[in-house]
Amino acid sequence: MVVGDDAQSIYSFRGANFRNILEFPQRFPDARVVTIEENYRSTQPILDLANAILAEAREGYGKQLFTRRTRGEPPFLVATPDERTQSQFVCQQILEFREQGYALNDIAVLMRSSFHSFDLELELAQHRIPFVKRGGYRLVESAHVKDLLAHLRLIANPFDVVSWHRV
Repeated sequence: MVVGDDAQSIYSFRGANFRNILEFPQRFPDARVVTIEENYRSTQPILDLANAILAEAREGYGKQLFTRRTRGEPPFLVATPDERTQSQFVCQQILEFREQGYALNDIAVLMRSSFHSFDLELELAQHRIPFVKRGGYRLVESAHVKDLLAHLRLIANPFDVVSWHRV
């Protein structure tokens, strides 16, 4: 059994190629392709956008994603001039959601890469919005930032033994 989704080729940076999925039936003629179209995580407005994007794909298995979770907010695009403005927007949205009664632990921000989260981490900290980062290091946990913080602590307190061990 082989499982894959031609529309979710997220490991191209590691050399993965979605054509492996598309060419599988030619390489293994006895294989049976089963298309799974029901989605259990997303709401229909999100899947409607995904379906519109998939319909424009030059290659891929035809599919029409659907869910039983028909209600939900439609996705929208916000263009910002830079990452800092984007981070400010995200924080503002989180604060608005909190005011509307959403619990902070029900809100998730997905990033393509851990590296892209640094501006947002700073903005979240400035707004005192607690967060948990899964994957990668939080900015203040990275070695170079710990080194810098140790130096700053030593300026404030030259008797800080722990910081002396860091530098």
